[in-house]
Amino acid sequence: EANRLGLTGLHDQRVEREGAASLRLFQALRRDGRLTLRVHANVAADYVSEAAQLGLQSGFGDDVLWLGHVKAFADGAMGSRTAAMLAPYESEPGNSGIVVTAADKLWQTIVAAGEAGFPMSVHAIGDRAVREVLDVMGEWATTLGAATNLPMPQRIEHVQLIHPDDLGRLVEHDIVASVQPVHLQSDWRTADRVWGPRARTAYAFRALLDGGTALAFGSDAPVAPLNPLLGIHAAVTRQDEMGQPDGGWYAAERLTVAEAIEGYTLGPARLSGKADRLGSITPGKYADLVVLSDNLFDLDPADIPDVSVWLTVFEGRVVYAEASAAD
Repeated sequence: EANRLGLTGLHDQRVEREGAASLRLFQALRRDGRLTLRVHANVAADYVSEAAQLGLQSGFGDDVLWLGHVKAFADGAMGSRTAAMLAPYESEPGNSGIVVTAADKLWQTIVAAGEAGFPMSVHAIGDRAVREVLDVMGEWATTLGAATNLPMPQRIEHVQLIHPDDLGRLVEHDIVASVQPVHLQSDWRTADRVWGPRARTAYAFRALLDGGTALAFGSDAPVAPLNPLLGIHAAVTRQDEMGQPDGGWYAAERLTVAEAIEGYTLGPARLSGKADRLGSITPGKYADLVVLSDNLFDLDPADIPDVSVWLTVFEGRVVYAEASAAD
C-alpha cells in the first residue's frame, strides 16, 4: 500500500504493544528481500534501559532497516481536549488538558536516551507541552548535548500548537519539527472551536520554516491517511479536500509546492541522518523515486489530491506500477 502511494520509506513510531512484533516482521521481510521500504524504527521510551543493556544505539542496522529515536509522549490530543495547554480550552475554564510525561521525567528519559546513544522523538500537541519539551531539549542541548555525538537530531512530533514566543526556539537547538500537514484537512474546524484565536499558530509551517526550523513531514497513519499527496495539498492550500475554508485556513502559513515536496523527501532523510544517501534524485544516492501522472508544479494546487502514482522505484527496481502506466 505504501509503494502504491509512492512511498519508499517510513518512520515507524513503534509505541504500541505490537512494536516488538513489528520490528521482528520488518527484520524477517528484510532477510527475505521483501522489504520494499526503508524503515526508521523508533524505540518506546519504556525500553531505553533494555536497549542500553544490549548496547543498541540509534542508527543500528543498515540503509533499509535501522533504529531511530526514542519515542515519548508529553500530552494528549486536541480532539479529546487532552493536549496540555498554557491556558484553558475555549468555553472550558477548568480544562487545560493533561500532562502524560512530566518535565522532570522527560528530563530523566532524554538523559538516559542520550547516554544510550539515542535522540528523542516527543509527541507534543498543546502549547504547554511544546514549551515544556523545548525547555527539556534545550537544557539537554546546552548542558549535555555537546558531549554526545548522536547520529540524528532531536525531534518534536506534531508541534500542533506553538505559542508565538516559542516559534524561534527549535532552531536554536537544531530540533526538527516532525509535523503532519494532512491533519489540517480534518482538524481546522476543531482547532477553531477549542483553541479560538490561539489557532493562529497551529500548524505554523511557514512561520517555523521562515525562522530556520527544519521540517519533516509525515502522515501519522493509521490515525490519518498515508497518502503524501494529501499532505502536500494541505500544506500548499491550507484547505480540506472540499476546498474549505475559502482562501485557506490562516493562509499566511501556506508553503510552496517545492517546500512541501522537500518536507516529504529530504526532510525525513535529514531527520534520519541519511540525507547523503536518501531524499533526492541525486548522483550517488539510492534510486528511490516515484513517477506521477501529473507535474505538481504545473497543476492548480486544488487538483493535487487527484494525482495518481504511475511508478514507484526502490533501489532501482520497480515495486509498484499502475496498470495504465504502461501506456
